[in-house]
Amino acid sequence: MFRFQKLSCLVAAFAFIAILMVGGAEAGVLDGKKLLIDTKLQDADHVNDLTLTATPPAAGDTVRVELYVEDGGGVSIIGFEVKFENTGNVFSDNWTISTVEDLGAGLAVLGSPGTDAIAPGGLTPASLPTSGLLGTVVLIAKTDIAEGATITFVDCSVGLATFEQDPLDESEAILTFAAPPAPGIGGSGGGLQSGNVAIIPNKGTADDVTITASNFAAGALISWTVTSVGDGSLVVLVDGVVSNLDTDMMLPPSAATSIALSVSGPGDLSVTVTATSDGVTTDPVVFTFTEANPAELAAFGGELVDNLVALNWTTVSQTNNAGWRMLRSVDGVNFQAVSEFIQGAGTSDALLNYNFEDQDLPTVNKVYYVLEQVDLDGTVTRSSAVEVILGARHIPLPTEFATNVYPNPFNPSTTISYELPSDALVSIVIYDALGQEVRRLVSKQTIAGRYQIQWDSRDNQGRSVGSGVYIAQVEAGNFSHSQKMLLLK
Repeated sequence: MFRFQKLSCLVAAFAFIAILMVGGAEAGVLDGKKLLIDTKLQDADHVNDLTLTATPPAAGDTVRVELYVEDGGGVSIIGFEVKFENTGNVFSDNWTISTVEDLGAGLAVLGSPGTDAIAPGGLTPASLPTSGLLGTVVLIAKTDIAEGATITFVDCSVGLATFEQDPLDESEAILTFAAPPAPGIGGSGGGLQSGNVAIIPNKGTADDVTITASNFAAGALISWTVTSVGDGSLVVLVDGVVSNLDTDMMLPPSAATSIALSVSGPGDLSVTVTATSDGVTTDPVVFTFTEANPAELAAFGGELVDNLVALNWTTVSQTNNAGWRMLRSVDGVNFQAVSEFIQGAGTSDALLNYNFEDQDLPTVNKVYYVLEQVDLDGTVTRSSAVEVILGARHIPLPTEFATNVYPNPFNPSTTISYELPSDALVSIVIYDALGQEVRRLVSKQTIAGRYQIQWDSRDNQGRSVGSGVYIAQVEAGNFSHSQKMLLLK
């Protein structure tokens, strides 16, 4: 009886192979159709999700891959063959083919799987299910599989009940092993700029910023934690409904994969958001909402020229700007106006330059200046202070060339100071890490003294530059010095 069963199995196997060989002369309904693979397994309906990646397995782990044939639903077949690219034994050194499961068409695995191929079949024709599922091939890793490794399907074919053997197009059947991306969150909308900064119009409300969680399991319940610090008013919405008005909150778990932040001014607000599900918490992401300045400064600086301080500033935009006043201080704390009212441009997107000369200087070593901007409705906004050394008038001249940059790292501006023991043609140019000119700050003949100028992280066209390493090149006569600067946004 044992010999009879063994002989029957061999007859069935040879019969299946013979049918495939004879049928190769003509093309059938599945000729050139795609072999499709899916690693997102289904228990019953075997929906093809076209998931072509799997987590890298360790030695001895099992990987299951569903095999589908394009438009194969209802086609009657007697078997199929799947081969794997095995150049240099790459496949057979790393994998063992165990079997093929889910052969719902009524096929069987004839004989033992080969080192790089498997061929389920049978003598009785079977109809493929609507999904086109051929089966689920089961692979066992012989060794730890590295991130980025692939398995390529080659020379795949289907034997039809009409005796054709149809080759399949396996060009899209490539399995890649990659660890799934970690859950995370990100923001969109609301006029977000680089660094997750959104602008609140003056005395207005920022457009909603949508915060979306990704890479959590489908249908996972997510708890959102929102913490805010600052002067602005925050409203958090879930599915368009106001959830909470507190500044520090944890929203109850829900299936919502996104929330919206609605912020109104005046003032600035920093909002930190995390998402948690099944004990996994994303890295915190900070969103900064800042009130729009009626006048956006590209540069503001001053220097001693003979017996006066020349102050210059440049704007890249103005909104309802009535004008300016220049304020001065000898201690950096108490400021007084030293200029008449300087007319502004109202509303403008043009790059505009302004200047003022402070001629009545106090007898101190250094002074501080603040630019006061006055809105059309009387609202006053002040710039950061700049320092000007009056060394040429009140302290001994420098004895050697020197330069310094502070703060460093910086955001959004830094100050470049330089000392000249003698008159010189001074050039200060900012370059990026590739050596390309970003901003030319100074290029003129300058008398001996101590000076400083601010760089506001904008280029020669008034555009804000990104985070990274920049180089300040200071040249004065025979003196040349390069200073690396790190801009963090």
